[in-house]
Amino acid sequence: MLLMLAAFSVAQAQHDPRLLIEDESWSAYRTRVMADDRLTSLRLWMKDEANRMLEQPVSVRELEGIRLLTVARRVLSRVLVLSQTYHLTGDDRYASRAIEEMLAAARFEDWNPDVMLDVATFATALSLGHDWLHDVLTPSQRHEIRQALKTRALDVYPPTDHFLWTSSNNWNQVCLGGLTLTCLILEEEFPDQTAAMMEQARAHWHHGLQSFEPDGVPFEGPGYWSYGASYTAIMFAALQTAKGEDPREHVTEGSRKGATWRLLLDTTSDSWYNFADNIESLRIEPALIWFARHLDRPGVDANTWKLLQDVPAYIERIGPREALRTRLSLALVWSGPGDGAPRPQIPRVMIGDGVVPVTVLQWRDPANPAAHAYVGIKGGKANMPQTHAHMDMGSFIAELRGVRWSVDPGREMYGDVEKHIGHRGMWLFGPGSPRWTLTRYQSLWHSTLTIAGAIQDVNGRAEFTRVGSEKQPFVEMDLTPVYSGQAQTVRRRVEILSPHAIQFTDRLTGVRLGDSVTSIWMTDANVTVETPRRIRLDKQGRTAWLHINQPTRPTISTRRFEDLRQDYERPDPNLVAIDLTSAPDDAGRHAFVLTLSESPQPHHDESD
Repeated sequence: MLLMLAAFSVAQAQHDPRLLIEDESWSAYRTRVMADDRLTSLRLWMKDEANRMLEQPVSVRELEGIRLLTVARRVLSRVLVLSQTYHLTGDDRYASRAIEEMLAAARFEDWNPDVMLDVATFATALSLGHDWLHDVLTPSQRHEIRQALKTRALDVYPPTDHFLWTSSNNWNQVCLGGLTLTCLILEEEFPDQTAAMMEQARAHWHHGLQSFEPDGVPFEGPGYWSYGASYTAIMFAALQTAKGEDPREHVTEGSRKGATWRLLLDTTSDSWYNFADNIESLRIEPALIWFARHLDRPGVDANTWKLLQDVPAYIERIGPREALRTRLSLALVWSGPGDGAPRPQIPRVMIGDGVVPVTVLQWRDPANPAAHAYVGIKGGKANMPQTHAHMDMGSFIAELRGVRWSVDPGREMYGDVEKHIGHRGMWLFGPGSPRWTLTRYQSLWHSTLTIAGAIQDVNGRAEFTRVGSEKQPFVEMDLTPVYSGQAQTVRRRVEILSPHAIQFTDRLTGVRLGDSVTSIWMTDANVTVETPRRIRLDKQGRTAWLHINQPTRPTISTRRFEDLRQDYERPDPNLVAIDLTSAPDDAGRHAFVLTLSESPQPHHDESD
């Protein structure tokens, strides 16, 4: 018996976790997690979730359209939740169920190499499971999992002319993250092949990091920052724990700034500024916990720590998702006793340049924490495939005291749409692409401008030209290229007048004779036209007003998304477009000034 215990102790010492776990052993990990009261809600949720998983059948290989990603994410979330619950409780049922899930995936005929995101996700799941459950896996089970990683992942990574290697979006980050974990598991068994693949990964991961340059704006929006940056953190964290590499030697300055910008996109309404293919839901971001500690960005994880204090309430608000289970698991892995610094002070005007320039204006009243305003404004252009772009140049969201009065319509469900316009049609971004037939992707359904009802020029790029100061937070942008052939100049200015009022000013020249100009205001509030120059908005028990300061009498009309969307587009019964239409003067000049205010009284003379 003593010899058996000694042998078990030696085996334990030889197989401490190498991937992501920074503590010296699972025993140290368990002690840290159990001692941190801030993790109580998360820890209890994880055990409940693991118990639910015990009763579910193992995953089977079921394609959704061209993708196996839903299954891959399910396998990943189950392996993470069950493995960690095993180490926190010592209950073998959780380890056995995680192993059952891994072996089922290992026996799939393939991991859908036509979509390498699927392969990378399965590879991440089985690599972490192999490492985290090494001591309870039998030798034959470890061999079977390694063989699956070799034949279904390592062997099928494409040559370097495949776009995943040079892509500057989430494909590069996710696929190289999964590849790195695979190589770390297989390096002793297949040293030459894994060394060659890691050399390729090291030579190409800068392309994924390029998406943050130069100022950190995530050009795919906050949701895809979450997706890509999670795998970037996984990749560099694994190299740190397995190889002792300092992640600060790998990342760029833009990557570090990206964590701050990701925090900036958490708005005062506890939602996202969800430009491009993103939804509004605010997320727990484990990558920000990792960025805060390892990339010297203290406080960027403040919102995540706030949400972690009541995980069930958070899940009830946004709904359960496989990716959410994975993020919560990683939050437990990356948390530490020194985390959770106060949210950093952020200026009232933050402008970020890059592929998709974005400006955030905010005004918080120190004397009244409830009084604050937030505006996010987007530049760039639509014909940029790696950005998930919409025709939304010059569009904005606007909030007063935590209520969003101007909204972004968000993303479509890819699989549903692809059945009707085809996969290529969904992901072509040039003029005339079927993508632009999607209702919520057009400029007609964003808070921007339209001239004579025409959509924006997808090749035109909008740039920010002037920014204000702490005392006068504003931004000006040039939209002229976006309306090529429709006007000579198009300028937009957005200014926060106070924590209770935001002003929007458009000035155009050279509008063609007979063409009208429409300023579109997207909202999910109840809309009441009170006077020819005042519109009331009601939402969440609160009221705001749109004051039309110029011109005197525009035509006011509304469009309901539900009345005009196509059957295969995602429903949104509350989404309304308010169209404020007027004609330019005889010289083709047009000026429009609109104020969002919490007061029914105008900021300027509003007499008829």
